Amino acid sequence: MPLIKNKNSNIHIWKNLETSQELLSMLHNQAKHTEVISQFKSKERVKQYLTNRLLVQTVIGDFSIKKGINNKPYIEGSSLEISFSHNKDFTILMTSESSCGVDVQVPTIKAVRVKSKFINNDDFCSKSTDLQTLSKAWSCKEAAFKKFGNNEIFLKENISIIKELPDNTFEVIVKFKDEQHSIFLKQENIENNYVFFTIN
Repeated sequence: MPLIKNKNSNIHIWKNLETSQELLSMLHNQAKHTEVISQFKSKERVKQYLTNRLLVQTVIGDFSIKKGINNKPYIEGSSLEISFSHNKDFTILMTSESSCGVDVQVPTIKAVRVKSKFINNDDFCSKSTDLQTLSKAWSCKEAAFKKFGNNEIFLKENISIIKELPDNTFEVIVKFKDEQHSIFLKQENIENNYVFFTIN
């Protein structure tokens, strides 16, 4: 499916409708990608690999995706920073001149069940049991985590959503060792999915 238009020019959305073979047929250098995906056991992993590269090919050009420290993705030969997110409905690529993070999530009862694993007392929604609110908080924290790409940062211990501001903006504090970072994230909706992405 062609890219879905988004009012934020650095958020690129692909709706996952094609088969793996159809995705592969749209990529350049198919022999290389066929060899790589032949090693994957999961069909989901195959689709993620292919849609990631199709988005980069469409939006940026024929560049290779590499993994850096803590498996944070980057584009070889480009100064652009990137972040990916996937679910069964969509694949999203975020591009930026600085470190960034994006997450897509459908509201899920799991957010209520595992609340204690990602919500802390400083979160604005610490007392909430609402499925929508907790699903948003989970997605917001995942996007914030991706901005830093540090496996020693944890959603509950290090990331706090201080408040929800007007215009679907959220203020987040990330504390790690002796550092504290104040960042802001934006929420958009696409069909029945939440999309959170960093804006600073």
